[in-house]
Amino acid sequence: MRRSRFVKLLTMGTAAIALTACEDPANTAVFETVQQCLDSGMYDSNTCRTQFDQATRTHVAAAPVFTSAGECEAQFGPGKCETAPAEAQQSQASGSGSLFMPLMMGYMMGSMSRGGVGVPPQPLYRGWENGRSGAFRAANSTVVSNTTGRTAVNAAALRSPTLARGGFGSRAFAGS
Repeated sequence: MRRSRFVKLLTMGTAAIALTACEDPANTAVFETVQQCLDSGMYDSNTCRTQFDQATRTHVAAAPVFTSAGECEAQFGPGKCETAPAEAQQSQASGSGSLFMPLMMGYMMGSMSRGGVGVPPQPLYRGWENGRSGAFRAANSTVVSNTTGRTAVNAAALRSPTLARGGFGSRAFAGS
């Protein structure tokens, strides 16, 4: 009986350490535009532009996709959605009609955290909360920051396998 308690406590302690390690924050920066990145003085011109370009390419592949503009605007706000480009339309197994995705409202540049875990550049979206634009969110709905500039995010949450297409809520189109 005593041995089983020890094993149980040891297992719980190991799980707690593993969870803590997964939550190690990665140092990142959030910008709405390349010019804002340049003006910050934190990065050189090449880095700001390259990271923005990578986030823009990821936007089409990672953005939440909706079957109607209304569903998209309910989560991102009026006028904050666009018709998904042809490559996004083709990657979805939708029957008929267009698909919609939120506009890219910024991008996150990742750097190496203490554990050597990097965060790739990502497109960011602003959720629609209480009738106004909310926090910057990654494609998988993880809140990244309320403001631009340096921030720390949970790198494990951003690399989550739940980065599947779909919105922040259950009303979104379920795709790949």
